Amino acid sequence: TNKMSSMIKDFLSLARIEEGKIKLDKEIFELSPLLEEVVADAHQLSTNYTIELKDCGGLKVEGDKDKLGQVLINLLSNAIKYSPAESHIVLGCEEENGKVKVYVTDRGVGISESHQKQLFTRFYRVENEKVKTVSGFGVGLYIVSEILKYHNSKIMLDSKEGEGSTFYFFLDAVA
Repeated sequence: TNKMSSMIKDFLSLARIEEGKIKLDKEIFELSPLLEEVVADAHQLSTNYTIELKDCGGLKVEGDKDKLGQVLINLLSNAIKYSPAESHIVLGCEEENGKVKVYVTDRGVGISESHQKQLFTRFYRVENEKVKTVSGFGVGLYIVSEILKYHNSKIMLDSKEGEGSTFYFFLDAVA
């Protein structure tokens, strides 16, 4: 049910993005409670993983909390899908030069450089033996990318095949 709900939400978001009708309800909020909520939601997807939450120490940003939550749950669910059972995944944030870096790190299959360039395009899926059993339509990271564009940010990636990945983005810090 959770998987189906997530897919429906992704397709509705995709339709809104395609029509240019994505609406942001921006507010100033503290990141830690949102990250805690996202981790709780991720535990509903699977309990076979350890998700470490790095405290954000009261860091605040301005943005659409629900849509940024959708970004984070997408990144966490991908970390779960592409990591072996019992893996350690980290979700956290830190301040860097007046910005807040939000990241998800896993020790999963990793992504080769040749696939990294296309990863955030609509309907793109990495096709190889390591991930052939992973379900999906290739819209999640595209949606992440589009939501972050509306927040004047972009999704970035550090990854090595066979070693894992860190997906991250920056938001303006609010005092």
